[in-house]
Amino acid sequence: MSLKEYTAEEVAVHNTKESLWVILHGKVLDVTKFAPDHPGGIFVILEDAGKDISTNFDEVNHSDDAKKHADSFAIGVLKGSPAAAAAAATASAPAVLSFLENISIFNNHY
Repeated sequence: MSLKEYTAEEVAVHNTKESLWVILHGKVLDVTKFAPDHPGGIFVILEDAGKDISTNFDEVNHSDDAKKHADSFAIGVLKGSPAAAAAAATASAPAVLSFLENISIFNNHY
């Protein structure tokens, strides 16, 4: 499954408790439903709603479980980010594999 690409401007408009998106290491997360349950409180997330929270997230030294949990909220990637490039490469992998399989079949017959 390919993740949608968003611009920073598109993410920025989701800056309320009714629609709360953030950017974390190039991934766009919709944390609207999670925010009220955030261990640090909803206001910690609301302060940076619609923004890149990577530095703040890393400075808090979140656990590995928290990092994995954060990934579960990913709805897309930030356009132009390394995460977007990785998502594009992953999305094209099946087509490349199919191409290589076809070459292999062709080479085996001729």
